[in-house]
Amino acid sequence: ASVKNSGFEFLASYRQHLGDFSFNISANFSTLKNEVLDFNDQERIDGLRIIKEGEPINSFFGLRHIGIFQTQEEVDNHAFQDNVTSPGDLKYEDIDNNGVIDNADRVIIGKPLPGFSYGFTLGANYKNIDFSAFFQGVGDVEVYSNGFGNSAVNNPRAGTISDWLNRWTPENPSTEYVRVIHSGVNQGNSSYWLRNASYLRLKNIQLGYTIDNKITDKVGINSLRVYVSGQNLLTFTEVENWDPEQLPSVINMTQHPQTKVYAIGLNANF
Repeated sequence: ASVKNSGFEFLASYRQHLGDFSFNISANFSTLKNEVLDFNDQERIDGLRIIKEGEPINSFFGLRHIGIFQTQEEVDNHAFQDNVTSPGDLKYEDIDNNGVIDNADRVIIGKPLPGFSYGFTLGANYKNIDFSAFFQGVGDVEVYSNGFGNSAVNNPRAGTISDWLNRWTPENPSTEYVRVIHSGVNQGNSSYWLRNASYLRLKNIQLGYTIDNKITDKVGINSLRVYVSGQNLLTFTEVENWDPEQLPSVINMTQHPQTKVYAIGLNANF
């Protein structure tokens, strides 16, 4: 097989001094295009994944969902999916227009590799006070969120309370979440379970103060700096309840999330 990765990387920085005040900004941005160039004219389908020439490696592969059935009439007038398909279940697109939803209707529905990644660092100093912050993120990437620990459909221990509250019922004809029932029609690999895993995260922030030398010299300390810092304090993402910063191969979102860390520190030189 032959796979190609290509893209661009950009880096820019700026520094400025204004009397006792100085600041700096640094930003980076990179793109990634992954493509299977040659696979001996074959396709390899491994459950949710597919390797296919001309597509990103291990792309997500499944049915394309086009809504949730609201009435029995909608079920009857749509392509046949399953003997137990009912209102509240997922509606899939009949790609080949043969009136039956089957494996022939599966298509590439997403990719696990980010199309771009970026980050930026902010820094500032004013007399004895210093500040720094680092943000990092990725974009144009999906995560498949069905599986143990995430979906109330196939695991009632998932703890996704919002799924239960917003589920489809005859009294609550939701277009957001399917009826909660152990039904294969809703558990099949489909675009319904894909989530936009793009995110921007404040990875680190720190505020420090260096004690004046006139004070530290009296106690035999060359320099003394106190600081407060935090890690992973803020995350901006559409992924609810779970950590978007995980390996591209993750399907069942059961990994422990990035830990928030608050710290108070002291740097002393004698």
